[in-house]
Amino acid sequence: MSIEFFDMISSNITLILLIVAVGIFATLGIQSRKIKSFQFQMSVFIMIWLASEIIGVLARAEILNISGYESIGHQIHLASMVVISVIFWMRFYLSSRKGNKFIDEMPS
Repeated sequence: MSIEFFDMISSNITLILLIVAVGIFATLGIQSRKIKSFQFQMSVFIMIWLASEIIGVLARAEILNISGYESIGHQIHLASMVVISVIFWMRFYLSSRKGNKFIDEMPS
C-alpha cells in the first residue's frame, strides 16, 4: 500500500508541475511576440519536451493507454531535440550570412 500510494502521489505532483511549466513557457512564448526571437524558439522547444514528459507520466500512471506506442514519449523527445538543433543551426547560418559572429570567446 505505501509504495503504490507514494508512487501515485509523486506521479500526480509531477503531472501538475509539468502542466504548470507548460503554462509558464506558453506565456513566455506568447509574450515574445516574434517567432524569430530566441525566447519564443526556446519556449517551443521546452513545450515539446514537456509534452513528451507528460505523456510518459500519464502512461506510467496508466491514465493514458498507449499500447503499441510505448515509445511515443521518446519519439516526441527526439522531435524536441531535432527542433533545438534546427533552431541553433538556423541561427548560426543566418548570423554568419549577415557577417555577424556568435560569441566564441569571453570578452576581455
